[in-house]
Amino acid sequence: MWTKKDLLAGLILFLTIFISLVDGTAVEAHSEIKEISPGMNEILDHSPERISVLFAEPVEVYSESIRLTNSIGSNVRIGKAVIDPTDKRLVTLPVETLLSDGRYTLEIFAIAMDGHEIKERFQFEIKKEQISELDYWRNLTLVQSAPADGEIVPTSPNKIELWFSDEIELEVFAIYDDNQSLVPIGETYVNPADASHYIIELDKKLSKGTYEINWYVRKDNKSKNGIFYFAVNEVTSITPPEGKRVSMGGWQHVGLIEFASWLSYLGVFILFGSMVFQLLISKGSENTNRWNKMKRIFFIMSVVGFLLLITIRKDEITNISVVEFIQFQFVWGMVLQLVLVLIAFFLRSMIGQILLLAGTIMMWALSGHAVSDRYGGLISITLDALHLFSIAIWLGGLFALIVMIPKEEGLKWLKENGRKFSKYALISIFIMSLTGIGMLLRYLPSFTMDSLMISSWGQFLLFKVILFLVITFIGFYQMRLLKSGIDHNHTSLTAILGRTELIIGMSILFFAASMINTSPKAAEQGIYPTDLYSPVDVSVSLTPFQMGYNDLIIKFDQSEDIKNVDVELFMPPFMTRTITAFSLGEGTFQVTGGLLHGSGTTYLNIHVTKTSGENLMIPYEIQVPGDM
Repeated sequence: MWTKKDLLAGLILFLTIFISLVDGTAVEAHSEIKEISPGMNEILDHSPERISVLFAEPVEVYSESIRLTNSIGSNVRIGKAVIDPTDKRLVTLPVETLLSDGRYTLEIFAIAMDGHEIKERFQFEIKKEQISELDYWRNLTLVQSAPADGEIVPTSPNKIELWFSDEIELEVFAIYDDNQSLVPIGETYVNPADASHYIIELDKKLSKGTYEINWYVRKDNKSKNGIFYFAVNEVTSITPPEGKRVSMGGWQHVGLIEFASWLSYLGVFILFGSMVFQLLISKGSENTNRWNKMKRIFFIMSVVGFLLLITIRKDEITNISVVEFIQFQFVWGMVLQLVLVLIAFFLRSMIGQILLLAGTIMMWALSGHAVSDRYGGLISITLDALHLFSIAIWLGGLFALIVMIPKEEGLKWLKENGRKFSKYALISIFIMSLTGIGMLLRYLPSFTMDSLMISSWGQFLLFKVILFLVITFIGFYQMRLLKSGIDHNHTSLTAILGRTELIIGMSILFFAASMINTSPKAAEQGIYPTDLYSPVDVSVSLTPFQMGYNDLIIKFDQSEDIKNVDVELFMPPFMTRTITAFSLGEGTFQVTGGLLHGSGTTYLNIHVTKTSGENLMIPYEIQVPGDM
């Protein structure tokens, strides 16, 4: 017979066995891991970028669900464990530190959907191939900082923290305020549990504004440095106490080649303009003996100028044969000009000479800056040709008016031919002005007075414009004298004004010749999108537009769609930087600091992360004025 005690004992035994079986089955079922990467006892030849664990059933994770320790038991910095939204069984997390050689232990703590805790422990090993020193330093980066790059913290931090991608010695650390004054710091020490983690205590509370962090690390007598920015409460512009001064350095670019260019220009322009004057205005009434003597001088001047140019250019390019040298477009252009001038010299027909000299002038338009698509191509060539011919007709005609005065009835000749020439001169000045403005707008789509002053091309242009205004004033005064009638009392004044106008005209021609050997691009200032189609509506501005410290403002129309912005700046072949922009709200982002490191083109890539997770890249070019 079963007593009550027997029944109770049997029930207890049954429940004990049942609970044990159920509990054991549950633990065994929920502890199963189907896949793990890196695998158990796997030997890797590289540091893994992420860790992934695939469970047999869906799980839940928390902040300490996965731990990674090195061979001495120190924690390795890893990211937050995240459950894949498309597969609740898959847990992944990034490895934020570049792992060195050694054995690593992965501890997994997860919660099954029924509340059971899952515990597993795996190991893997890293045996890297020996990487080159260049690759090591290329891969060494500042992984994370606190405050973060581009972060606006509400109050002053009491310390700065840096995490590098490898164990490294932090040799120099400096923090500067928005006036570039050094901020005092306290103790700097490395985290005992992570040799790649540095902590820098701050001695005093930071005031509002932008701060620049400079770090400098060293290993085995090699070093690397970097910069990032954060702000306390608000973003302010970084303004060093001493700004960059602009120097007038245009005369540094004046040398023998500019003199040779001026000789060739002056000779051809005087010859062409004087012959046009002789053909259309004086028509044989001039003093031909004096002109014929002067004509030979200017032919020789032109030939000497072209020979000098060819010789100088050949000396500039070493290790090249004469045959290869002549094949360059700019060289055969000069050779052709030399040939045309020599043929014109021996030709007796004045019309033939004019045509050959016109071809010589046209070659300048076909081989100068205007030929480049950057400066306008065919339209700019046309403007340049009209500009050159108008200068030649005006300058050569002015020279002819002074030199060709006959000995007899010179005053009468001057009155008649001066009035005729004034019409041609007026038209030439008008064409010079219009084509000059047109070429300026095509050569420089964006510029300022400062950008002109900082470049040699711009300085030569300003000198040319100032002298042109002076000579225009003198020319109009001369026209008034001619209209009112010249008597013997005004003859000497007219001669003085004419010679002055001629000297100024030759000076203008010198600056024009000097501009050929400098780049208009050096005077350009602007920031342009390189892709006509932009995936988002954005405007970009930069101030001040010079080397040194600058503010880059980026404004998006769809402010609610933009999560964060990174700015990549690079100037081949060496300078490259990536900076996280400060978010100022309402779709406006700002980057401040030393952004422009030299004259020329700096390439700007704006990397945009939208709230949807979509990543966009918007390319720009920044043209910084100044001679390279």
